[in-house]
Amino acid sequence: MREELQAVADSRGETLAKLDSQDLEAIRSDDALSQFATAGGSSLFKVYCSQCHGSGAQGSAGYPNLNDDDWLWGGDLESIYITVKHGVRDDSDDDTRLSDMPAFGADEVLESDEIASIAEYVLKLSRR
Repeated sequence: MREELQAVADSRGETLAKLDSQDLEAIRSDDALSQFATAGGSSLFKVYCSQCHGSGAQGSAGYPNLNDDDWLWGGDLESIYITVKHGVRDDSDDDTRLSDMPAFGADEVLESDEIASIAEYVLKLSRR
């Protein structure tokens, strides 16, 4: 059993390294990598995003619904990535916007592969 768990951990490490080394469109065009990123993004969304956007990403008072096509900061993969990475509130970051959205990347809360996973998951929510 221990060997099997180690094999899964090793395989996951290889996939995470690949996820971290690919650009967003390359991740999206690789079905296996996209599925892996989306599954990871779903878990990360529940931990970091659901408090404001709701467990089903339906939004709440003052926080946008992520299930529709009405995007404040752009609904393509790159725009979602930038929003999660830079937030929408940090005046010290030249790439930021102004809102309550945390800067998960700039504040070093999430790694780039985690941000890519969340972006992939959020994009799938709106069926793009």
